[in-house]
Amino acid sequence: MYGQTVDVEVYTHMLPDWNNSLSKFIFDVELINKGKVVSKQQRIEITNPGPFVYNTVKSLKFQLNTEWQKNHNKEKKDEKFFLRLKGYVGFTGPVLLPKGFLTQEGEYDSEKDTSNWGRMEKGKWIFNTSPDLLVPYNDMSALFGEFEKQKNNQIQYIGDIEYLKKEYDPCGYSKITIADEDDKKRSPYVIFDEDAKDRIDNTRNTFDLVTGDKTKKKISITLDNLQNKNVLCTGVLLPKDQKHNIPQHVFLLDTVLVPHYANKALSVKNDPTQANDTDAYADETKAPSGNVADVQGWKENDDYSFIGENKLQLNLSYIYNKTTAIGDKEFNDIPVVESWLVNYFWLSKEKIQTYFVPVSTCRYPNQLVKIRIFPDVEWSLNFLYNTSDPVWYGNSEPTYNIYGTESKATRDTISVGDLKTKGDVVALADLRREERNENKNIKDGQKKNCHFC
Repeated sequence: MYGQTVDVEVYTHMLPDWNNSLSKFIFDVELINKGKVVSKQQRIEITNPGPFVYNTVKSLKFQLNTEWQKNHNKEKKDEKFFLRLKGYVGFTGPVLLPKGFLTQEGEYDSEKDTSNWGRMEKGKWIFNTSPDLLVPYNDMSALFGEFEKQKNNQIQYIGDIEYLKKEYDPCGYSKITIADEDDKKRSPYVIFDEDAKDRIDNTRNTFDLVTGDKTKKKISITLDNLQNKNVLCTGVLLPKDQKHNIPQHVFLLDTVLVPHYANKALSVKNDPTQANDTDAYADETKAPSGNVADVQGWKENDDYSFIGENKLQLNLSYIYNKTTAIGDKEFNDIPVVESWLVNYFWLSKEKIQTYFVPVSTCRYPNQLVKIRIFPDVEWSLNFLYNTSDPVWYGNSEPTYNIYGTESKATRDTISVGDLKTKGDVVALADLRREERNENKNIKDGQKKNCHFC
């Protein structure tokens, strides 16, 4: 559905040709909807696979932007998307080519070349009579609800290991700090501190912020005193043969192994490399989690980036539902300015958008850093009254109480610069206009009609 990331596998035969060790296949892939390119990936490479390997595969990902649903067919049937591929054979190094050599080029269009649409399963080619990607229609409120459900399901599935005391594995960190890099007045939040005098683990809490969709907030997650290189690392809760020696194996934005529990208690086993040490281990009966970045719609360098070895920066914004529901139908073209804001008149918990990052080392595997984003919406309510002695207009009391005198002359001598808010300026103009139009026959402004807020 819209908003999700879909996996695409590109299979080739003799592209590149294994007979030439320097051969490689370079191609572009376009995602097509209604004849238009909606997404494109360029200069993807498949290098020589090795001797006697005739068939190769390349895995790609495409995110289905929620904005594309605006062009969904009116019948609300599954919308069709197709793939178009164009590539050529290149080389990884200098080669001698015969005179008149022409580079091999080719195209593939899944909308037209349906007979060649297939995939490899368990060593066999499976041909599929459906060459298109079918995307169902969902109303936007349902989409947003499903996004949050999927993220929260992953948070529950991965789980957060709670630590009650300081551990001593060499591979580890001492502190996790979250900071809003765009708000220097806000103090960073230490969510985990192994040297804290009372509670060391506060990862059950969340880092909350308010923002909109105009710009992305820079949120950093920093690990103090990270020791993950040139130290003993047994790769706790990582796939076989992996170590916590690169940022991608500390900030886990791919799939995550799930720890084993017995009767709701974390299972541990002795670490043979260290005396008196026990480590958590993966539950082999459970599959790894879904892709953490994909389920949150993140792309590296756009939505997140690794800064050095111990810091991850997230670029987050609030995603608004900019449709307006009337009855059981939704519209995104209501001819009323910002009519969709009515969706946020009542800020219920369903409007919160949650994001998470698993952080892992041998000392403290599977710590979840959770961030909640609230919409940047502020409402002002104005009420219209007729009263003989109003107080002021606006959200706060102005510098001058422009209604606090019966002297029309005094009110007329108040300068616009003396007033505190734009609302007070408008109110003063309204008052003078009403007095001219409605009270022109009454001396000295004895009768007044105005707004009161």
